[in-house]
Amino acid sequence: MKFLLLVTIALFAMTAQTTYGMKQEFKIIPFDGSWNVTAGCAINCGGSDDIASDVQVALEPSDCTVSKGGEFTLTSSYSLSEEVASGKANYRASLNGLPVINQNDDLCTDLKDGPTPCPLAKGPHKSKITKPLPDGVPAGTFVAQQSWTTDDGKPILCLKYRIIVQN
Repeated sequence: MKFLLLVTIALFAMTAQTTYGMKQEFKIIPFDGSWNVTAGCAINCGGSDDIASDVQVALEPSDCTVSKGGEFTLTSSYSLSEEVASGKANYRASLNGLPVINQNDDLCTDLKDGPTPCPLAKGPHKSKITKPLPDGVPAGTFVAQQSWTTDDGKPILCLKYRIIVQN
């Protein structure tokens, strides 16, 4: 998923900013609601009107903690009530409360190299992606959200993740 690539890039950017003293300005981007710590490392943040239903999402390791240089795995499954041939993807993320990503992309462009490229057929879908965490990432809590919508704004899917980076 492109989102995990964006997460890795954002973490590298935070590393460069911290390590090399680069100045970067970010607009504060509040996340909707507070994180329910009993919900786990990844949650469905979508609503009952979303095209995707029966959304399941999990992040491993299950305690949300990844050591620098370690790996994390994101597994998701959902069922679509209709085909999705195009749409928009919004990615937001923060590290220790500081926004590091607020990006809008074409959904199908983002999905083209992943396990679920467009068009997404009506029915069940499942993906599992493992990514390394860069060694230079600052320790702290990384919270990210991805939201998909149709071109006319109808919600498709919303997922939210939390990764705690340890030294």
